[in-house]
This record gives sequence, structure tokens and C-alpha cells, in this order.
Amino acid sequence: LKDAKPMAPKRTMVFGSNGKLGRAIREYADSHGLANFEYHDTDTFDIADAKAYENINWDLYGTIINAAAYTSVDGAETPEGRKSAWRTNVQGVGNLARIATEHKITLVHVSSDYVFDGTQRMHKEIEEFAPLSVYGQTKAAGDALVENVPRHYLLRSSWIIGEGRNFVTRMLGLAQSGSPAEAPNDQFGRLTFTNDLAGAIFHLLDSDADYGTYNMTGSGPVVSWYDLAKTVFKAVGADDANIIANSVEAYAQKNNAALRPHNCSLDLSKLD
Repeated sequence: LKDAKPMAPKRTMVFGSNGKLGRAIREYADSHGLANFEYHDTDTFDIADAKAYENINWDLYGTIINAAAYTSVDGAETPEGRKSAWRTNVQGVGNLARIATEHKITLVHVSSDYVFDGTQRMHKEIEEFAPLSVYGQTKAAGDALVENVPRHYLLRSSWIIGEGRNFVTRMLGLAQSGSPAEAPNDQFGRLTFTNDLAGAIFHLLDSDADYGTYNMTGSGPVVSWYDLAKTVFKAVGADDANIIANSVEAYAQKNNAALRPHNCSLDLSKLD
């Protein structure tokens, strides 16, 4: 055996590497000295294109982490946005599910609370799908595909905050400029920071946790977007009287936008 060469560790491929979560995953891998990682975004690999998978030796890979998604909730209600959402969130996920199944790869996929209608105050992993929007429909369809992969971790999250533009940075800009802001006071949930979500992904992988679906958000009190907006305004000494409380229905009607679930809180007991 002295001339035998040890097999190289299985590789990990990450899709959506330029997004908020993708950047957090890369930062985690780099800071922990993890090797054999490959990163792709839409400019280097289109997950919805079946031909993109043909010239890769997938037997060299042990894990696929899919952080790629069409995430414009209101954009998905438009004719072109609807096509893009289904293409990425369903067709692309279907391709990943097929490859993972055929080559015995562990597939990690991130989903959304928008697969539910928000009638339950706290959503468990086993709740039946009842999406209110096109975006929610595409995420639910993608989840159904991932659940058929023998080796999968499906992390369902909500209100993701990370590097780049998001609700908090938008409220911060309005607060600092003295401009009025609007936020619904009838949609409730908890923020998820991308570095926490990345840490949860690697926790499941490193601990050999049972395959399946896991809710993953920040813990702490359940609040409304209006409450969060007030927190941001107060943090920078701005007058929170400039924040107008609106409703999910009013926002949808006013902006011809998607209807959102009132309750976005996810039960975290399984991951705990």
C-alpha cells in the first residue's frame, strides 16, 4: 500500500455565490479553512440549462449547496417575472435534484416561509403548502422536488438580511434622509441573518444530522415589519413618527403586488 494515493475529499459546489447567502457561505468556508469548494453564479452556470451539467464529472462531488433563486416576490407576478421564477426556482431545482439523486450527492437547498398562507401563527416543517403568490408557488414546487432526493437538507427561512440592499438598509436610508417610510404592521416574523443561515447549513452537514427539512431563522421575539422599522429609526436617532403603518392587503392593492402571508414565523424546535 506504500504506493497507493489517498482519494481526494469529495468536492462541494455552491450555486448563487454572488447573492447575499452565497457570499456568507463562501465567507464561512474561507474562515474555517474548508477546501475543495467551487462557486458559481448565473454568469458561470445556469442551473436551469440541462446542457450545463453534461461536461462535469459529478462523481467527484459530495455536496451541492443551492443558494440560487429568483427572489423578487412582486416581480414574479409579472408575465416575464413569472417565467423567470419558474425557470430558476423549479426547472433549475429539478435539474439539481436529478443530478444529486443520480450521483448520490447531498443537496442543500434554501426555501421560504412564503410556501405557506400564514394562517398558522407558527409554521412547522410538516405543514402543507398553501402559497399565496407566484413566488411562493415556485418555492413550494422546488421543495417538492428536493424532498424526493434521498440525501437532502432543505432549510426553510424567512426575512433574510445580509450584505447588500435589504429592508434594514432601506429603512436606514429613509431614517437618515428624514424621508417618510411605510411598513406593514400586520405581517409578523423574525429576521434571518445570512451568516447564521450559513452556519446552520454547515452544522447540519458536519453533524451528520438526519436528512430532511429544517426551519431556520433567527430566534427571539416575533415582531412586525413596522416594529423593525421603528427599531432602525430609533437606533439612528430618527423620528419614528415618520413611519406609516400599512397592511399587507393595502400594499398589494396599491402597488399591484403579490399578496403576502400575515404570519411568517417558523417553529425552530427541530433545529434546536
